[in-house]
Formats: sequence, structure tokens, C-alpha cells
Amino acid sequence: MDSSDGSPECSSDKDDRLRLAFISHVYPFPPTSGQSQRVRYMLSALRERFHVTFLGVVVPGRRDDTEAQLRMHVDDVVLLDSRYASEATRWLLLPVQFAYQAATGLKASNFQIGCIELSPHRVSRLLGTNTFDIGVLQYWHAWRGAQVLRDRGVPIVLDMHNILWQSLAVGRRGSGLIAIPDRLPRVAAYRRREERAWSEFEAVMAINEAERAHVSRRWPGIDIETIAMGADLERWPYRWSANGSVGRVAFYAGLSGERGVQDALLVYREVMPEIWAQRPDTELVIIGADPPSQLRELASERVTVTGFVPDPGVHLGAVRALICPFVGRYGFRSRVIEAMASGTPIVCTPDAVYGMNLNATDGLSFAENPIGLARSALALLADDDMAEIASMRSRATVEARYGLEATYGRAPSWLEQVADHRPDHRGPA
Repeated sequence: MDSSDGSPECSSDKDDRLRLAFISHVYPFPPTSGQSQRVRYMLSALRERFHVTFLGVVVPGRRDDTEAQLRMHVDDVVLLDSRYASEATRWLLLPVQFAYQAATGLKASNFQIGCIELSPHRVSRLLGTNTFDIGVLQYWHAWRGAQVLRDRGVPIVLDMHNILWQSLAVGRRGSGLIAIPDRLPRVAAYRRREERAWSEFEAVMAINEAERAHVSRRWPGIDIETIAMGADLERWPYRWSANGSVGRVAFYAGLSGERGVQDALLVYREVMPEIWAQRPDTELVIIGADPPSQLRELASERVTVTGFVPDPGVHLGAVRALICPFVGRYGFRSRVIEAMASGTPIVCTPDAVYGMNLNATDGLSFAENPIGLARSALALLADDDMAEIASMRSRATVEARYGLEATYGRAPSWLEQVADHRPDHRGPA
């Protein structure tokens, strides 16, 4: 049964699976962002061994549709009405939010999710009288709310998604690829709170090996496992063709956020002029949903801006190289994995795949700056054999290391061990 009256109950059908509470402000749909895809694939893997209850919030007018869609991915659904659905409430809370951000150095999302939507009181209402064997929290924002489960003797696992303070240490770029030192006060304040929150969980899921190592250094006693962002290889079949990719390169990212837009502009403004100087007929294909006007205005005979496409692999399979100028050693580039699954040769910065255990033998070309990225792309544009070797290696690497079974499929057995052992790791490093 679903409820917003403070006394939700889950189904009582006989089920010998362990009961798992999945606390998330991110839905597994639509599967267009890396966040939603991770939640979607994680839930699919967990249901094989766990009875999964999704605990979250919903816009009141969308409750029926949201619950129906969630039931396609979990066994039970318990939702509370979102407090931020009301514009009046948002305005009322704005001064408090600003004061919170000024006092803590945290972001608006930390306040909205951790203090309002999934506060300890609200999480207690979501749990009701239900019993669980283990809980999984998406992102650290609501870590205080998740402690309600721990107070009931239930081990809690954090799915980090990435180390968020590290994303704050990367700023806008001018004519180069520039990272801001992590000594800046706001970054330092955010880092202290985020890293302290990790210690309040029985275990942590990291999405790459570098982030796993970072957590282990900060809290040596914590139980941590790397669950990378995998790709559904049925959804991402091999599509690349040497003949069909002549004269095209691509940029591929989510374009609703500033980071993706800035990277796309960097490719257009700083990488492509180097390529066009030698191969003026080369086409740049910018792939991604919700491109803002400043990207749509780039469309020309030499630039295609696709906007949302239901199957990006069609476009990825028809370009000679994917250019990824990412800066910042954090997170996971799932779109690089999707392109590799399609067979697209990758030209990227080392930062773009930091901690992902990918190197030149896996079909990637690396460069530290826009000129280097352009030169690597030009080499692929000029050499069919080089491009075909890179394409085959890319696909083989994803098949071996980044399919769903090799990534999300590792989570259930590890979580069962966490539920059984319930290690106590708390205490300063």
C-alpha cells in the first residue's frame, strides 16, 4: 500500500528475499540521464535477490502515474508529497535555504533534499512500521534521514554516484582547461561535510576505482565496493562503420546543464578550428537532449545539433571519433562507455576516464589540451585502419568490463554480505 499519511505499509506477501529500502530522490525513469540510468539498472539487479521498496517523494498531481511507473521496477512503493511542489513553499523556504548555504558551504540541493524532502522526520514517516534488512541511499544529501534506519538496527549503504565536492573544484574555462584548487573555502567546507557523512554508513558504493581509493584513505575501516556505470549491450549494439563515419566527429553529453554546454562550446571553439584548418569539410555532430539556444545557433552546413534522439547509437556509429574534453577527476563518463559500446573511437583527456581503468590499448586516444584532441581526431579521420582497430578494441573492452552483469550485477551479493555482517567502522580516520 502507498501512503502519504505517515503510516505506509508494504505488501506482506510471502517472500524469502531480504527486504531492502531504496531511498532516492531520483527516479529510474525516464532513462535519459546518468542518474536515472544508474537507479534503473541498480533496481533491476537488486530485485533478483531483494524485495525492494522505493521510498521517495512525488509531485502530488503526478502520484498515480509515478507510482505506476515505479512499480515496474520495484516490489513496493512508498511516497510522500513533495514540499517543493508548492511555489509558495519554495518562496517561504528561500531565506532559510540561503542562510543554510551560507552557514554550511553546501548547495541548494543539500538543503532541499536533506533538510526538507528527506529529512529524518520525513524518512521516519516513509518507513512507518515496516521492517527492512538493509537500506540503500542514493547520494549523500539525505544522510541524516537515512540514519533513522540505522537507529532501528538496519545497516545503511550509500551509493555515492560520485564525489560531489570534487565537481565544485572545477570551474568555467576560458581559453584553456582549468581546474580550481580545492583549497577554496566553499569547496573545503563542502568536502568536510561530505566526507564526514561517509563515515555514517555501514558501507559505500563508489563508481570508479579512484573514488574507491579516496574513500578508503579517508575512512580506512569502511566497507566499500566499486559498482561502475554499466551499459545495456542489447540497447547499445555495435554500429560503427569505417565507410559510414568518413568526415564526421561528435560531442555527446547531457546538454541541460552548464557543464555539458561548456564542453560542447570548447569543442566547437577550440578543437574544431584546428580540425577545419586541415579538413574543412569535417562535420561536427553535437548529440544530446535539451541543447540551449547558444548551441542550437551553431547549426550550419558543418555543424549538426541533434537535440533529443531516442537512439544516440545511430549517430555515434556514424562518426569517426567522439571528442570528450572533460576536466576534473571525479565521477564516471557513462556516455564514453555508450560510445565505446557502439564502436566509436574515443578522443579524450585523461581526466575523462580517470579511475575507470581505461587506456590506449582499450581503443582510446588521449590528449591534455584542445590542440592535442584535434590532432588525435585528425589522425583517426586520415587513417581507416587506425580507426577500425580503435573501434574493435572499444567494443571488446565494454563487453568484457562494462556490461550490466560485470557492473550492477556485482551489487546484490555484496549487499547481502553487508546485511549479514553489519560492520561497525565508525570513528575518525
